[in-house]
Amino acid sequence: MSEASKTDPKKAKKHESKGDKLAGKGKFKEAVAEYRKSEGFDSARVEIYDKLIETQNRIKEEDWHEEDFADSMTWTMRRQELL
Repeated sequence: MSEASKTDPKKAKKHESKGDKLAGKGKFKEAVAEYRKSEGFDSARVEIYDKLIETQNRIKEEDWHEEDFADSMTWTMRRQELL
């Protein structure tokens, strides 16, 4: 999770929207980066974890690294906590 000084839903939505546009263009790594920023500003939204997980899974397997797997597991567990 990103270290944001406080919750800012407006900034979270701004970065989420950028991520949505990038994902729509097939730029999945860049989209994940924007979703991470969104998470940093509002980590209590299940929807951002859905997008992080889904978008991460769309990145080609050969482009995955060990930390990508760890991130995916962390997001899945956080999503479960929020549900």
